[in-house]
This record gives sequence, C-alpha cells and structure tokens, in this order.
Amino acid sequence: MHFGAAMFFTEASMTPTELGPLLEQRGFESVWAPEHSHIPLSRKSPFPGGGDVPKKYYDMFPLESIKLPPYLENDLDDLPPSGIKFAHPQTDHEPMLKSGRWKEA
Repeated sequence: MHFGAAMFFTEASMTPTELGPLLEQRGFESVWAPEHSHIPLSRKSPFPGGGDVPKKYYDMFPLESIKLPPYLENDLDDLPPSGIKFAHPQTDHEPMLKSGRWKEA
C-alpha cells in the first residue's frame, strides 16, 4: 500500500521542495496540493466579500518565487488509470512540460 501526504502551501508553510524530501525520507510516495492554489482566470463565481478580488491575493506568490519539486520522467506511472485520465497527459501534462511552462500550469 502506498501513502501520500496533502499540504495547503502558503507563504507561512514549508515549500514543496522542502516538504518533498522529508516525506520521501519517511516513506511517503506522493505529495498532494489542494485545488485552487491560485486565483482563477474566470470570475464566474463572485468574490465572497463582494466586488473584485483584493489585489493582495494576486500578489501573494509571484511566479518567480515559486520553487517546483523535481519532475520525474515516470511521474504518472504510479497513478491508476482514472488519475492518468484526469491528468490529460497528451493534451495538458506533456505539452506544458515540453514547452517549459510547467511553473505556469
């Protein structure tokens, strides 16, 4: 059986590159970050506080300050078929890697 860990990364938490090796040392096989770690491009849902999303939320994590964990060529090999389908390997995952835009994904 494989075990993973989940972490909501913030400016006050460890980074993925700090947490990843610590989890590997303890036998975890994956790390998961919750959905919505960024501001959506679409504003179909209103901001709960009303009006526009405050600027502070856009400036929390400048792209150049984000440190990504190392990418493994066999990164999707341990996923079940449903997970691989969810990752859209040919249309989302692979093109982002090949274009060098992995951080922007």
